[in-house]
Amino acid sequence: MKTALLTFHNAINYGAALQVFSAQKAIQDLGHTCDVIDYVNSHRKNSYNMFYHAKEEIKNKNLKKAMIYYIGSIFM
Repeated sequence: MKTALLTFHNAINYGAALQVFSAQKAIQDLGHTCDVIDYVNSHRKNSYNMFYHAKEEIKNKNLKKAMIYYIGSIFM
């Protein structure tokens, strides 16, 4: 039987990747083939992109928040 695992594991920690790996392994151990579908939307895609958030705050004319995001991007 073929099974698909829909997930979004684009995270800055290893927990999400380990969770999808263990779920895939458990499904395979049950005798199924497992395809992983990594769901990515624009919000998730840019959730860790500080430059993106800084640009959005500049568009919203919130320069204080834009500077906070820009300074935070230096450490990412």
